[in-house]
Amino acid sequence: MAVDASQPLKIGHLLAKVDMKANQYGWVKIDAATGTADISADQIGAIGVQQNKPAAGQPVTIVCIGVTKVRVPKATTVAVGQAIGAIGTYLYANASANTPAGATGTAALVTAVINCIPPSAT
Repeated sequence: MAVDASQPLKIGHLLAKVDMKANQYGWVKIDAATGTADISADQIGAIGVQQNKPAAGQPVTIVCIGVTKVRVPKATTVAVGQAIGAIGTYLYANASANTPAGATGTAALVTAVINCIPPSAT
């Protein structure tokens, strides 16, 4: 099977547990009780980064592996290749060294290469 590595790996079949319109480019996890997509406060246990703005019950588009925008705290300074987050060995900033531009409210966006699929234990 051929894989186009230039395109991010996305899933889009999970339904939003809650209204997730304000979580675009935020972390997403699976709610174990319902099997639906839910907002994750950070990347611990996250399956990826939300790309769209679904209401409760609508499909959520999630990037699991690849290049995506990611919300970070507004005051964060991110360097090229810097690990972001607690599982930083899999999440790397891909932007020039700076404080993210376009910061509004309490969050800003950076471009990052993510891999939310953990390596095999075997």
